[in-house]
Amino acid sequence: MEARRWITNTLDLPAGAPFWYCIESTGTYHFPVLLAFGGEPSVVNPLLAGPTRRKTDVLDARLLSHHSITGLWPASFIPSPEGRILRVLWAERGEAMRNATRATNRINNIILRWGHTFAAAVPVRSAQGLSMVEDLLAGKLPQHPGICPMGLPEAVRPVVSRLVEQYRECAAQAREAQKTALAYVCARKWPTGKGPVEGGG
Repeated sequence: MEARRWITNTLDLPAGAPFWYCIESTGTYHFPVLLAFGGEPSVVNPLLAGPTRRKTDVLDARLLSHHSITGLWPASFIPSPEGRILRVLWAERGEAMRNATRATNRINNIILRWGHTFAAAVPVRSAQGLSMVEDLLAGKLPQHPGICPMGLPEAVRPVVSRLVEQYRECAAQAREAQKTALAYVCARKWPTGKGPVEGGG
């Protein structure tokens, strides 16, 4: 906010007047600046900005300023508050899905060590795949060409069992996160090129 006041004073702008500026994209670290400055930002990927030969913040800022003044970078799309909320809600689902996939990948990695190749035809995360894993955990040999007669050593069964539980928890979290995100969408109007539409539509 102090930086914004300094800029508006230096440019002799009325208090609260919008202005155009350029800023490097830094993950989410630039968002506080966008919220404080308002106006029309051009958020630029640092890799596209063409770093200077001697890497210093002052030289990079000078080059970015030159690009901005010459109109190289157009104004960026900045998500609305509702859009930012939706991105967080949807990212929660994505994180849960990644964790679920990680768990089933580890299960497959372990059972392959004992010759069980059924996951090539029947995904571990499917109902049939999980059923076969649970049979192996119980010391049974399910009828499938990808099952090795060796079974699964008793010592590694607790590890696989924990991974199965982890998968189920993560899959449930992903479903819950999806419901939350969809409920958020349905409860609001969203902008389109033809005007706002109901989220349920």
